[in-house]
Amino acid sequence: MSQKPEVVSTIKRSQGVVSSLLLTESSVAVVAIAFKSNQLTGEISLIGLQSPALRNPVVFDVYKNPKLYMEGQLHRVFQAEKLIKIVHDCRSFCAQLKKLYYITSHSMFDTQVAYTLQMEENNLPPRLISYENLHKNIVGLHIGTRFSYVKGLEKSDGNLWNKRPLPDELLWALTEELNSLHNSVYPLMFRSITEGNVEEFELRCGLAARGMSRTGTGRVQTRSGRVATSTTPLLTINAMQAELLPNTKPIT
Repeated sequence: MSQKPEVVSTIKRSQGVVSSLLLTESSVAVVAIAFKSNQLTGEISLIGLQSPALRNPVVFDVYKNPKLYMEGQLHRVFQAEKLIKIVHDCRSFCAQLKKLYYITSHSMFDTQVAYTLQMEENNLPPRLISYENLHKNIVGLHIGTRFSYVKGLEKSDGNLWNKRPLPDELLWALTEELNSLHNSVYPLMFRSITEGNVEEFELRCGLAARGMSRTGTGRVQTRSGRVATSTTPLLTINAMQAELLPNTKPIT
């Protein structure tokens, strides 16, 4: 059964959670990360984490206490090279961390990058997809009722994630998202990356972690081993392409 996440807002508790998470730094470990921001300003409000190294999901309230980044040692999570950070569309968040706190992120597994790469492998133009629709396309199910409910609230309240005290429905929705990312989406996306494109995937994730992007380079191999031709107009689509295209939008 899912556990409501622990909300961390003190420096001492933040240091303790980070230490627990990095105890396994001598070997490669994974952590799912969900960023929540003010819809009006783009400023990060919460950072949710889930990992086997933690008893329950943890939410760092960086809106209430920005000192968690440096004094609370949260920066070490993003900088740890042996800790794989599973995240969807990290580019803008990582750029914000670097600009405001000089935090350079490493070892990001970006599911947005993985999905656009999968599209190019199947001779489709690289397109963007929301996390909600990514989960729907590859898992075949909705994330959860709480997540969907909160997504509806976001559309009418740009300050939703800045509300304090944090409403329980936000924390439960964040739990559903972290569970989905760690337990369902990551294993499927990890297996979707073909051997010939591992290097390209890692390169793109590294660029995303620095706030940059790279798509449509002509360096992606299709599953047949040929170079992708993602700029070719689509006159007909096959079954795999039909599964990947729904709910995506052009890269602008």
